Amino acid sequence: MTNTEFKLRQILWLNHNCGKALNDLYGDDGEMQCHKCGSDFKRQSLYCLADNIDHQHPGNFFKEKEEIFDKIEETLYMDSDDEN
Repeated sequence: MTNTEFKLRQILWLNHNCGKALNDLYGDDGEMQCHKCGSDFKRQSLYCLADNIDHQHPGNFFKEKEEIFDKIEETLYMDSDDEN
């Protein structure tokens, strides 16, 4: 997994629409899991994650879509600068 993909997965894990309850997200030992929707953001494919989240929350993939996409865009931009 590339550094960019890890950052993308982390952004999705922390901002997907299962709420911000600390007991729903499991992140010990480098894990990125959600007990509420059953997603494993470290191991599942990005397509599977999107499908699972959309199934759990139809029509409401993210609470704050623009903010999330801005974070993703910023991460990808910073990583491309690091490579040059």
